[in-house]
Amino acid sequence: MSRNNTYNKRTNYLKKLILLLVFAFFAFSASAQIIITNVETSGNTGVSEPSTVLNYTITLRNVGNQDLTAIAISDILPDASTATLTGPVESISTNGVLNIGETWTYTTSYTVTAGNITAGTDLVSTASVTSAETGATVFSAVETVRVYEDDFDEVTITIINNVAAPTGSATQDFCVTDSPTVAGLVATGTAIQWYTNATGGTALTSTAALVDGTTYYASQTLSGCESEARLAKAVTINALDDASFSYSAAAYCVDDSDPTPTITGLAGGTFSSTVGLSITAGT
Repeated sequence: MSRNNTYNKRTNYLKKLILLLVFAFFAFSASAQIIITNVETSGNTGVSEPSTVLNYTITLRNVGNQDLTAIAISDILPDASTATLTGPVESISTNGVLNIGETWTYTTSYTVTAGNITAGTDLVSTASVTSAETGATVFSAVETVRVYEDDFDEVTITIINNVAAPTGSATQDFCVTDSPTVAGLVATGTAIQWYTNATGGTALTSTAALVDGTTYYASQTLSGCESEARLAKAVTINALDDASFSYSAAAYCVDDSDPTPTITGLAGGTFSSTVGLSITAGT
């Protein structure tokens, strides 16, 4: 009986020793761990204006029990581009090795665009790091800055009803001797422009010569909107009139009243004569 008790005690002792060794093996096996942080350091938890600069500080801390080498770090900015990082600043030794308990610090920045504000979506920066010792394990940290929709600039949009065509007469006459141009056309409205087309076409310059028998079309512009409808105006350019006059008789007595001539041609104007003939205006 005594021998059995001794045997059992030894067996139990060996089992405990084996368990202790197994625990120690796992407890003291190599462990590669990184804590990564990504912080916007300018206090911009939210933005509402373009050109705001977001400043990021990214830190790596070796919290494992072995030094880490071949550190590969990247930061994807809110516009999906890869940041240019400044650093690292190594807290223990500048040797390119992230020693146990050491902290590395990087900085970068991003300028908010008008497109970011218009989109209204969160601005996300994602920093990631790997090392030779951590293998395929990727340690990441995300920093999010909100875009405040309630701070968007308010814009008042005014919709202008169709602008009416300018007003004026449907015809206009000119004398050929006046060499009429577009500047002589008359219409009532604002910022009048003249065309040779009822729709479309190119506006005529004020010095463009008018053509007899042509219909010109006028638009007006109000608050930056040009009328689609146009005033049509037919132009007539009159040639020089070959006026003449005649009397009802071929001869008159000297003491007769002055005869009234029959005048042909356009009204108005004056007559001229050869030397020796006197013409009284109106008669």
